[in-house]
Amino acid sequence: DWEGAIDAWQTVLNDYPASVLPAEDGIWLPASVVCSRKIAALPAEAIKAYEQRYETPAAQKLAQGTPAGLRSAAEQFFCTRSGGEAMERLGNLYADQGAVALAVRCWEAVAGSHPTWKGSPAMLARLGLACVRLGLAERARDIVARHGDRTLLWRGAESTIGAIVNAAIAAPPPPQRTGVFLPDLTFAPVPDAAPEPRSVKWRLELGPRNDAPEVPDRWIRRGGGAGSLQTYPSVAAGKLFVNLGRCLIALDSATGEFQWRIGEPLGEVAAGGPFKLPAGFFQGVTPAFWGHRWFAVISDGVLYANLTKTGKWCQLRAIRVSDARLVWGPEMGIVADFDLTGPPLVWRDRVYVGGVPREDAKRGEVWLFAFDRRTGALEWKTFISSYQPQGNRWGAAAEMPVFAPVVTASGSYVYVCTNNGALACVGHTGQVVWATKYPRPNDYNPFGWLSQTSGDTWDLSPIFTIGRDLIFLPSDGSHCCRLDSITGRGHLAPRDPNERVSNPLQAMKIVKREDCRHLVAVDGDLGTLVGPESKVYDLKLAKFGKIGGEAAYVTVKTPFRYCGRALVTKNEIFVPVRGSSSSAIRIFDRAFRNSRDVKWPAAGPPGTLMLAGKLLLSVSPHEIVALSDEAPPNPPDDGTKPPGDGTEPPMDGAEPPDDDFKPGERGGVRPRPPVPPDPEEDAAPR
Repeated sequence: DWEGAIDAWQTVLNDYPASVLPAEDGIWLPASVVCSRKIAALPAEAIKAYEQRYETPAAQKLAQGTPAGLRSAAEQFFCTRSGGEAMERLGNLYADQGAVALAVRCWEAVAGSHPTWKGSPAMLARLGLACVRLGLAERARDIVARHGDRTLLWRGAESTIGAIVNAAIAAPPPPQRTGVFLPDLTFAPVPDAAPEPRSVKWRLELGPRNDAPEVPDRWIRRGGGAGSLQTYPSVAAGKLFVNLGRCLIALDSATGEFQWRIGEPLGEVAAGGPFKLPAGFFQGVTPAFWGHRWFAVISDGVLYANLTKTGKWCQLRAIRVSDARLVWGPEMGIVADFDLTGPPLVWRDRVYVGGVPREDAKRGEVWLFAFDRRTGALEWKTFISSYQPQGNRWGAAAEMPVFAPVVTASGSYVYVCTNNGALACVGHTGQVVWATKYPRPNDYNPFGWLSQTSGDTWDLSPIFTIGRDLIFLPSDGSHCCRLDSITGRGHLAPRDPNERVSNPLQAMKIVKREDCRHLVAVDGDLGTLVGPESKVYDLKLAKFGKIGGEAAYVTVKTPFRYCGRALVTKNEIFVPVRGSSSSAIRIFDRAFRNSRDVKWPAAGPPGTLMLAGKLLLSVSPHEIVALSDEAPPNPPDDGTKPPGDGTEPPMDGAEPPDDDFKPGERGGVRPRPPVPPDPEEDAAPR
């Protein structure tokens, strides 16, 4: 009954074109794409009847000539002749605006899916050139093989599609991207070198450590009046910018002296002098405050930070780095009823940031927001995913974490990776292009499978595009994933649509059962990863059809454990590690042939490493320490100790820690109560 099917699909196209529907292999696509593909697959008799019924309204929308009219004709009536022409013209409009990837999607829909209209020769030539520009050489060669002999007038002379596209294929490829990931997950050039830490230059205390031996996997106190401040600072123009949640402060990166602040008052703090958080600074904040991550992202001289006035809900602020002037008005960067929790991404003329609803019952939802870069006005918001904790086998309710979506962009698309199990591709207008779920962690927490890592590393990791590949690391740190950024499918999914796999999500994994807590650097298609057991290796990230990859593994069996975020320079890799009674920086050469341990000169263990001029900075939830390669100073005659000296007593009078960590232990997971064996479960195959 194709007539009834057409009526049902057309109802969805007319009323819900922007909704998403499940497609194949775990991918969700816009309803306009799913329903149009189903109509295009009908027999010729059905297509003819469809055109007779809907060609007139499609032609009317096409005749409007506006972007809205073209989009409406292309999405609602794609399988008509006018709908196909509207899709081609919509692709031309995107290409003229520089949105090449969106143009390719429109043109490929016409050339590959439309039942009668296959596009003009000019469209096919532009499609081939765009594929070459996006690194899709195989797709460009396929266009030449099918349409290479077709002629057209190109730049004032007659030519063929094959000649035009082959000339572009023969041109030298653009240089590959090389850089490191900063703590705020932005991409930056690889630094030449970093100092070997031998002495502490200055130290900023952010909160007391929890050295209680009964919680060895959580060395930071959480909740209440003193918690784990998860801050991601930035360095620019000789200043260190630290987001304290309630305010943003700027310090001289060489001396630690206070420069200025934005946000809540700090009391009497004089510029140019030593800075110390006043007593009771975090008093009155809600427990949700300690679940947030606080960012300071710099782009083109403007710093973007999520700050709170109430101690719970965040807004996005834009501050000029040079003079601390606000770029946006005080009422901008706010979304009513939403909490902005993710790291900001500045891309072209917009600032993208993820967030969650303020209402407790909806805190499991994740949304993406787009702000105008100049004014801070909200342009659009898009729902991404929802997570509801299912409790556990003991009947206890699962704790709802504060989700912090990580966002990246490439070409015309914005990619959102949430730490509640979803990955989505969003167009520049806010429409979801595709969405999927990434694999659940292997050793998931029964209190809610999101592992809240608060012990030694924070669970944010970048997502990154290499050509057509999208690389990301789930928060559990047990595998690295790669999928097609255009279609959202894993590369190991079967090409034959009649062949099925038992678990299509497994098709994303390229590192199986390997430790890969952080992706810290990329050189072309080679990624440098670090795992909890101090395993450091390079991995071929863009390798089709194979789980694994070519890696240089370095595993040293010591009592030390990875405890922050590594720093990569041109010749060395600095890995912060800690043990039961001491901490160190393990330094590898770039070829992984040699390594050495440098004793950590500060009292607390190291954290996220970053550079500030000639100093090495360590950022942890309880302190920021600046270190140099100078010899430590001699103790003063008055008996006081230099800042950060390792003999300082633990804060709050706590006893020294007795962690006794072993390689491979994971922090941040609640101890599990003993469970009686289940005979049926033990008998089931594993």
